[in-house]
Amino acid sequence: MDQFEFMNWQQPANESTAAASTTTNIIITTQPQIVGQGRTIPPPRNWISGLCACFEDCSSCLLACFCPCLLQCMIAQDMGESCCNACCYVCCNPASHFGLRVFMKGRENIQGSLNYDASITSGCLSLCCYTCALAQLAREVKFVKSTRMFF
Repeated sequence: MDQFEFMNWQQPANESTAAASTTTNIIITTQPQIVGQGRTIPPPRNWISGLCACFEDCSSCLLACFCPCLLQCMIAQDMGESCCNACCYVCCNPASHFGLRVFMKGRENIQGSLNYDASITSGCLSLCCYTCALAQLAREVKFVKSTRMFF
């Protein structure tokens, strides 16, 4: 019996009420969730903090400013990625955390344009916004870990 047949199913009449029949209506109150790789994908949302909200987590901001290699390594490890790759790439290319940002956006269903993220993490904006974007990513990872107890 498929879903539509079930929704329009009529109860058979018994001997005592042969003339009367009733119809069962089913009301769906929640929509099914998309499941990918053994987990439910969360509903669409925005970043938990803004790009320039460094004072919400001063330790991440200070690490992003003075030791971005260490912060990017910590973020990569928290996300289940290799610390070695994160450290090597950040020394050669300050836009290397773009991949981590894209991974976070996909996993947590964070809304926004990849073009915007690319302009923040590479090109002329990378000199000004790189530390802010890295600190934002660190705050996001902390939020995800604190709300779900894992990444």
